[in-house]
Amino acid sequence: MADSPTNSLSPALALSLRGRWTAALVLLIVAVPLILLAFRSEGLDFRAFYVASKASEAHLDPYADNRRFGEQFVDVATESGISRWIYPPSALLYVAPLGLFSFATAKILFELISIAASCWVLFYLGRRFEIHPIWLVLTGISLPTIACVQRGQVDLLILLCVVVAYRFSDKSWSGIPLGIAISIKIFPAALLLWWLLERRFKAVATATLFTAVLSLLAAWRFGVSSYISFLHNLTSLHSQAASGSSVVSTSGPWLSFSPGFVGSYNNPLILLDNAGVFVGLALTVAAAFLLFFKRVAPEIGFFSMALISQTMNTSLWTMGVVMYIPICLLAIGRLRSTVYALLFLVPLYLPSQIRIFGVTPRLVLALGWIAWLATREDASRTSDSATTYA
Repeated sequence: MADSPTNSLSPALALSLRGRWTAALVLLIVAVPLILLAFRSEGLDFRAFYVASKASEAHLDPYADNRRFGEQFVDVATESGISRWIYPPSALLYVAPLGLFSFATAKILFELISIAASCWVLFYLGRRFEIHPIWLVLTGISLPTIACVQRGQVDLLILLCVVVAYRFSDKSWSGIPLGIAISIKIFPAALLLWWLLERRFKAVATATLFTAVLSLLAAWRFGVSSYISFLHNLTSLHSQAASGSSVVSTSGPWLSFSPGFVGSYNNPLILLDNAGVFVGLALTVAAAFLLFFKRVAPEIGFFSMALISQTMNTSLWTMGVVMYIPICLLAIGRLRSTVYALLFLVPLYLPSQIRIFGVTPRLVLALGWIAWLATREDASRTSDSATTYA
């Protein structure tokens, strides 16, 4: 029996004048509280970006502890003797302009751009998948989005790049926004595997070439040694997170209610220490082939892989789960059920305080919903109607 449409929560944003006003109201409801938060937040993680930009401007190693050169290089975590800047040197090309401003100004500019990116993503996905405004608001002000703004994280901009790559997927240059995402964080490279399976070789070549050029440019600008520092720093931070973290612990009760809104790891593979990265890589590759051979719709495969790639990030925090938003909205649009919509929203609203063996089960729950959606997609292709879910 097919899911009955919920008329009160459909249709989606239309191109009519009323639809435009509705879209504007939705984006306003999402943007205003996030903007107020941006002005009040400390931008704890953004401080690492800003210090790295100041270090690169002064021709210092952004991966080193540069406190002795001045207070502009002081970060909240420098007591450990290493920098919190853990992104590849190619990402420095994007954050370098931040050093032209004061910390307060740079933080506000960065977060306003992130909020604008989030609003565009919601507007596009709302129209593309015919989503009622209420679901756009609920995903737009969900815990991962709020955490991104509160901490000043880059994940909303990565999400924008991924959605833009999908938006222009019929163009060979769609690899450029994906290349930007890969040059900042490595995990979106998993989407190249999905494109290879779909035989979108031109887009893969564009993304690969763009990423390679940026990497060479970063090596020329910051030196080849910056990549060595990047690998050393990344390993050091991961080892600290896995072994000395008060968040991840296998001792005590398996279910705990711990303090902290954002301070929670979401990938249980962190319990495997460095081996978790390779397990996550294997799971990502296996998921790509499973989704492809199940012949799921291209948008389901693409946006599923955007989140599945996060399994390689063993130190995944709440912010990275914004990658779940596209597949969540896609599922809500396809299933047309208020009950299913609420269930699919659970990973976006699961409190970080609820932890199993010290890890918030948000990612596991989101991946479970993706697996279930894939089975529904497979069932729909054996039915009389490609748009009916039994």
